Amino acid sequence: VTISEVFPTRIRAQCAALAVAINRAASAACALCFLSLVDVMTPSGLFFFLSIGSAGAAVFFYALLPETRGRSLEEVEQEFAALAMVAASRKAGEV
Repeated sequence: VTISEVFPTRIRAQCAALAVAINRAASAACALCFLSLVDVMTPSGLFFFLSIGSAGAAVFFYALLPETRGRSLEEVEQEFAALAMVAASRKAGEV
């Protein structure tokens, strides 16, 4: 999957720039914290901690993201828009 397949055409450039900025910030944070965390947790402890986080993320994505194979970006966008409207109507009903 390339970044052009993920974002709608009308906002693709802005989303790509934001994705690159977040990626760079996350990479910098990892690079700055890695050696300090290795000193505190030992290398094997740190990698075990990171593997637990990765496994948790995989479970989260598998459980909460819908299957999009064989569907166009517009179809997926409509599904998320419908879910957002349902959530907004629930929130409005609670207030």
